[in-house]
Amino acid sequence: MDSTTNTDASTQHGDSAKDAPLLSPPGAATIAPGRPDGGDVRDRERSNRHSMASSTSGSGSGSGSIHSQPTSILMPAEVPREPTGSTIVEPDSVFDDSGRSFHGYKEGKYFLPNDAAEQDRLDLQHAMLMMATGGKLAHAPMDHDPEYVMDVATGTGIWAIQFANNGTRKHSIELGVRLTPSDVTAQEHPGSHVIGTDLSKIQPALPMVQNCEFVKDDAEEEWLYRAPGTGAQLLFDYVHLRMVFTCFPDNRVVMRHAFDNMRPGGWIEYCDLYIDPSSRDGRHEGSTVQKFWATFRHGMSKIGRDMLCPRNYKTWLSEVGFTDIHEQIFRCPLAEWPTDPAQQRLGQYALVNLTEGARGFSWKALGFAGLDAEAKENLIAELRHDAGDPSLAIYHPVYVVYARKPHDWEVEEERTQPQPET
Repeated sequence: MDSTTNTDASTQHGDSAKDAPLLSPPGAATIAPGRPDGGDVRDRERSNRHSMASSTSGSGSGSGSIHSQPTSILMPAEVPREPTGSTIVEPDSVFDDSGRSFHGYKEGKYFLPNDAAEQDRLDLQHAMLMMATGGKLAHAPMDHDPEYVMDVATGTGIWAIQFANNGTRKHSIELGVRLTPSDVTAQEHPGSHVIGTDLSKIQPALPMVQNCEFVKDDAEEEWLYRAPGTGAQLLFDYVHLRMVFTCFPDNRVVMRHAFDNMRPGGWIEYCDLYIDPSSRDGRHEGSTVQKFWATFRHGMSKIGRDMLCPRNYKTWLSEVGFTDIHEQIFRCPLAEWPTDPAQQRLGQYALVNLTEGARGFSWKALGFAGLDAEAKENLIAELRHDAGDPSLAIYHPVYVVYARKPHDWEVEEERTQPQPET
């Protein structure tokens, strides 16, 4: 299959159909009640999967409220928040010794928190990545609105909402802006129906966004989505994955699910940070930032997860069967060392994303690496102190990789082409 690499010059870095009605599973936070043609896009089978997902631990009140926090855990400073109206408490969340809450559905599959502080960070990270990659929600060269769109690991749902309905005030690029119903004014892709999936139900309810919905689901399991009306297998036109390098032990499992549930000619796209930092002349070598990420990667490798997997996306997509594979590598500065004002602002966002989010997203990984609680706190404190040093001129590559599912005639044409002599 054809594969090309486009590296920006300014950013170079050396089942069968079901007859039952189509109802939302108990775990779904559905923004829209369904498409106008009746029903929604999920299979009733999924209800059985989700009905067993709720955690049985906690207060035992059966009220659906969040599990009581153990009294022996100190609440970290970043967790208490003023209610914003768009911070979502996941009913089946569980706490760990960091004082942060994590998904209870499929507990232990994902190692980043899901609380208010993390939701704020995810929305900030969205703005950061938008700035870093040219302000585009999608880079794949689609010539029309994709009818069905899947956003895997949707987080707060901010990308899915904006793709479905992008007339949002300030385009959510201003620090601290959260999506609320009053922010939504006009549709970006009115012909698209966007489905965001995640292990945590932390997406806002925006009833006016009629073409976007959210489902609590595990993308590594069989995709059971069914087309409204017919009950046939739902085939997506565009599958989007962003910041998923921490999510899966084998990314090819999800790639195959996407391929098998995609229309010929449909696109898949990844956008991921590469957490092996660089600098213009190697001055970051030996820095706390480098030490922090090396320890983080080592910890995640202990549980079989390669944190530098974005470099393999091109190869894996080809192995799965995709074609027209393109890779573009952007550069995201850390702190305010660039001379360009826009890049300085991007560096500010990246610094806040790293230093304010580090304790939450790295706590479990640092534990896998063998650090006790005190050692974790010390390393994170060092990171917060040193990461903003502009003399280090640190940046992180951002990989954008997209690929197309070939049409049947393309596959047949390639199969019948004479093979070169060896």
